[in-house]
Amino acid sequence: MTDGEHFVQPTPERFREATAELRELSAPYAKERLVFRPPVEPAGSLTRLESACRTVFEGLDAVLRDRCGGDVLRLAQLCRATAPELTFLTRQPHQNWSTVARPDVITSGGRTVVVEINGDSPAGLFGLHDIITRAQSAFLRPSATAPGRPAVAMHGLLASLEKSFGALDGMVAICYWRHEERAGRLDWQYELFARELRRHGVEAAHCALEDLDLAGDGVRHRGRRVSVVYRYFESPEPGEDDEFAVLERLFAIAESGRVGLFTGYRAEVLASKAALAVLSDEAVLDGLAPSLRARLAEHVPWTRVLEPRRTRFGNTEVDLLPWVERHKDRLIVKPVRGHAGIGITVGREVTADAWAQVIAEAVRGGAGDHPYIVQEVFDPDPLPVAFVDEQGQVTSTVTPSVSGVFIVDNAAVAVLRRYAVNATGTININPFSGYAPSPVWTAA
Repeated sequence: MTDGEHFVQPTPERFREATAELRELSAPYAKERLVFRPPVEPAGSLTRLESACRTVFEGLDAVLRDRCGGDVLRLAQLCRATAPELTFLTRQPHQNWSTVARPDVITSGGRTVVVEINGDSPAGLFGLHDIITRAQSAFLRPSATAPGRPAVAMHGLLASLEKSFGALDGMVAICYWRHEERAGRLDWQYELFARELRRHGVEAAHCALEDLDLAGDGVRHRGRRVSVVYRYFESPEPGEDDEFAVLERLFAIAESGRVGLFTGYRAEVLASKAALAVLSDEAVLDGLAPSLRARLAEHVPWTRVLEPRRTRFGNTEVDLLPWVERHKDRLIVKPVRGHAGIGITVGREVTADAWAQVIAEAVRGGAGDHPYIVQEVFDPDPLPVAFVDEQGQVTSTVTPSVSGVFIVDNAAVAVLRRYAVNATGTININPFSGYAPSPVWTAA
């Protein structure tokens, strides 16, 4: 029996049954683009993805140790941290960037390439992985032996929480900034994540960080003691003094041991998109072990912060900005801070005039607090996928994809693959361009 034959053909009734949890959350994929036959791959596939991610983390550790003398502030400056961000880097309990991460990894012509590090707790989707796995399991034939084993991403996260803070005697508060509430409807993923924690026996709720009672004896939410603040809030923009004041109080309580902060602030600053520029720049890597440099060259795409300078592309010395303008078809520009594909420009998908304007605006942003990177494009190898909508209509196609690798304590615990299913043909695979996500099952 082939992998596809292990799963029944969808019907509207079975689709509604399988997506009940997603529909209750008003989540995407409850009406369309549900991958009902997950990819089933040998364990070696996960090992290759994990190895690429570990190389990136090893590279960051080596740069911190060997190039920055262990000084986290020096590495943060290489990663283009803002002055307010630098304030908190040395004040928190140490947590590695690989405590929790979800690097985006593509396979291109046999190479495994990390195109985003996503090295901190806001890189969530643990709950999305598991809820889609449960939906897919509803399509298994009752009499069939499962072709593979789906991972439970939350198991890895829960193990890390216990490793970091011991048995929790209070709740987990999943926190974001209040301005997110003011901007409109909150992301459904917050409620999904809280539900998944409760599903595993952990008391949890989501709220604005400003709504917590940050007292000298600890943290409370609506009178309930908070053991861990799970950080979905990101760096405040410069000038947001109220938010920085809240962070000041939270870090003081965390330093006293009266609340856990997961993950710490360091991961966000050091595992930004600029970190890939650090890990591919010959000016930084000179002096690192040759074997590590070779592995970084294999798994990290050529990346530079967009600014006036001379550098190398391969064996050729180039004047960066004019060279980038001339070679748009092989490059992509991204903001150092940001998520969900916002602000990304793929050179070959825009005109020469538009590309020149993007470069100029990126350089101006970099002169302030919003730098951009430019990165070599790697085309993902196309893979087959079949997804279904609420009418039971199946679409089968072959399309590019990117794998989000869930890393917990430097080990891969699950993979959520995002298949491009958009009409534009862009290689920027994000929620706005359209994608179909699926957990990757491990072959039995």
